[in-house]
Amino acid sequence: MFANLPNSAGVFIIFMGLLLIIQADDNGNSLRSSKSEEMLKYLNKSVDPCANFYDYACGNWITIRPASKTKYETSVFQDSKEDLQNKILALLEANETNDSQVQQNAKNFYQSCLKAGNESKLAYKQDLKDMVEEFGKIPFLAGQQRWRASKFDWLKTIADISHSYDINIILGYKIMVDLQDNSVNRLYLTHPDFPLKSLAMYLDRANEVYRQKYLSLIKENLEIFLEIPSTLAQQTAQEILDFEIALVKGTQRYTVRGKELYFSTTVDKLHALHQPNLDIKRLLEISLGFKPSGNITVKNPGYQTNLIDLLNRTPKRKVANYIGYNLMVHFLLPMDNNPGKLQAKCLENTKGHFANLLDHMVYKQLESSNLAEEAVQNMFRNLKRNFQLALESGKYDWINETTRQHAVDKLKAMKLEINSYNHINFSQVYGTLNLSKDNYVANCKAIFSLNALKSRSKLNQPVQAYYDGAAMSFGPRYILTENAIKIPVATLLSHHFWSASYPLAVAYARLGFLIAHEMMHGFDDEGRTFDKQGNDRDWWDAISAQGFDERTTCFREQYTNYAQRTNVSRKTSQQSENIADNGGVRLAYESFNNWQKEFAITSPALKATEMLPDFQDFSPQQLFFLSFAQLWCYDILPELRSIKFSNDIHEPGNLRVIGPLSNMPEFSEAFKCARGCGMNPAKKCEIF
Repeated sequence: MFANLPNSAGVFIIFMGLLLIIQADDNGNSLRSSKSEEMLKYLNKSVDPCANFYDYACGNWITIRPASKTKYETSVFQDSKEDLQNKILALLEANETNDSQVQQNAKNFYQSCLKAGNESKLAYKQDLKDMVEEFGKIPFLAGQQRWRASKFDWLKTIADISHSYDINIILGYKIMVDLQDNSVNRLYLTHPDFPLKSLAMYLDRANEVYRQKYLSLIKENLEIFLEIPSTLAQQTAQEILDFEIALVKGTQRYTVRGKELYFSTTVDKLHALHQPNLDIKRLLEISLGFKPSGNITVKNPGYQTNLIDLLNRTPKRKVANYIGYNLMVHFLLPMDNNPGKLQAKCLENTKGHFANLLDHMVYKQLESSNLAEEAVQNMFRNLKRNFQLALESGKYDWINETTRQHAVDKLKAMKLEINSYNHINFSQVYGTLNLSKDNYVANCKAIFSLNALKSRSKLNQPVQAYYDGAAMSFGPRYILTENAIKIPVATLLSHHFWSASYPLAVAYARLGFLIAHEMMHGFDDEGRTFDKQGNDRDWWDAISAQGFDERTTCFREQYTNYAQRTNVSRKTSQQSENIADNGGVRLAYESFNNWQKEFAITSPALKATEMLPDFQDFSPQQLFFLSFAQLWCYDILPELRSIKFSNDIHEPGNLRVIGPLSNMPEFSEAFKCARGCGMNPAKKCEIF
C-alpha cells in the first residue's frame, strides 16, 4: 500500500501507526513497569558489558529461573510455548455446548489420551499388542516357535504400514513441493527421522551416555507395554538400537556451500539401480496404492546402498522386531502414574494432530488480534524498507549490480502472513474423523489413516501452502518455496516478544529481530539461491557468490573458535542460523535507529513511551541491545545440554548474544567498549 509513496512518507505513516497503537493501550504504564522490573532482575551489573554482554544481561537468570527435574529448560521461548499450551489446555477442557464436530473431535482425542493413561491402562495395552501385530507376527511377541522367518517380507510390511498410517519405518516416500518448480508436487524417496536426530548422537563416543538412556527407554517400553520378560527385553532393545545405529550411518548429508543436495532421477532408473536387492517399484506401489511413474527425487542416495548391505547381514528376526517396535512408538503414552507428565504428553499429541485448528481457536479468542497483526505488518514493512535501502545504497559493494537487483526483487516479493488459519475449512480437513473419548489407539489409527489418504492424494493435486503444525506454532518461520514468513499465534499473544505499550527499542529488539532473522533466511547460504517466486534457481553471479562464501567462512571460523573455547557450539559447514542471527539483529537495529534519527520524539507523552521506568540511565540504543540479549537468557539441566546442542541447528543462547553483538561496531559504540576487548574484537564478520 506504500509502493507509490516516497520513502520518508512511507516510513512516517508506518511509525505514526505504531505510535497510535501505543497510545491506544490504556494499560500501557502497567505493562511497561512490569517489563522494566523483569528486565532489571535478570541484569547483573557487576559484570562488565564489554567483557561478556550475555553474562551482564542474563547473569541473574539461572538464580531466578533455574532448570529443574520438573522443568528441564527455562527460556523466553519456553515461556511463550507454555503460555500457548495453557490457553489450548483451557480450550480442550472447556465444556462448550456449541462446539463444532471438528472441535469436539479434538477434545475427544485429548480425553481418550488421558483415559488410556489412567483408568483404561489394561485395555490400552491390549490395543497396543493387537496393533503391533496388525501387519504380521512380531518375534518379540509371538516367540520363536510361532514366528516364521520364511513368511516375513520386510518391504511389504513397511509399505503396508506406510499405506495404512503414513508412518515411515526404514524407508518410505514423501510428496512435497518440487524445489525447482513450486507449482507442482514431487515424489521423494526418503528415510525416516530418527529419534536421536543427529549422526553425532548415534556415533560420537562423547554421546554414549545418551545412547544408553535411549537403550533403557526401549527396554522399559517393551517391558511395560508388551510385558516382555526383562532378559528378552534387554536383548531385543540392544538389537533394535544396533540396527538403528547401522541405519543412521547411511544418512550422511550431501552439501555444497552448506546447502543440502537432492538427486532427481526417474522411478525406472532408481528401480534398475537397486535391483535385485531393493524393489523400489514394489515399495512405492504398495505404499501409494498405485504404480508411480515419471520423476522421483532422492535424499541421501547413499542411504539405500547402506540399507541393502545392512539387510543382507541382519537376521530377519531383528528387522521384524525393529519394525514392530517403531510402529508401536507412534502410539505410546507415559505409564509412570505421573498425572502432570501424562497431561503434557496428551496436550502435545493433540496439538500435533490438530495444530491449525487449535491455533485458530486461540486466535479467535484474542481481543486485540487486529491490533497485533497491524503492528507486525507495520514492522515488517519498515524492516523491508531499510533492507532495500541498504541493498540499493551500494553498501554491499561485493555484490554485482545484477545480482543485487535480483536480491531487491526477491525482497520486494517477500510476504508475511499470520497463521490464523482463517481461510481453512476445518470440516473439509478433518470432516471424515469421528473420534471417541474411550479408545486412544483407535483414534490414533483413524488420524493416521486420514493422513495417509491426504498424503497420497497430493501427488496429483495443486500445491498447497506449506504446513507443519508442530514447527509453525511457536515461532516465526521463513518458507523457502513460498518466499514468505509465517508468524504463529503464539507470537501475537505473547508479551515476551511484543506489546503495543513497549518502547520501540524493546519491540524492535524482540519481535523486530525475529522477523528480520527470518527475512535473512531468504538470503543465507541455503535460501540465497531460491528466487522471488520460491524456486531453487541460482541467480548469483560467480564473483558475488565467491564474496558470499568468503564472508561465510568468517562466520564459520568465528563460531568454530567458540566451539573450541566453550565446548557447547558445533563445528558445522552450514552457517544459515548464524548468518540470520547476525543479519537479523543488525537490520532490526538499523531500522529502529533510522527511525530515531528521522523522527525524534518531542511530545512528552510519546517520549515517555520510549522509556522504561528502571532504565532512565540507558540510551535507546543500549535498551535495544539489552532487550535483544535478554531474549536469549536460558538455563538447561547439565545432563541435557549435550543432546540439545548436538541436535539444535542454532547456537546456545549465550553465543547468540556474544557472536552477533561482537560483530557490530554500533554495540561497542553504545557501550563504549574499547577495541580488542571481549565484545569488540578487531576482526568482525558481516554479510548483511
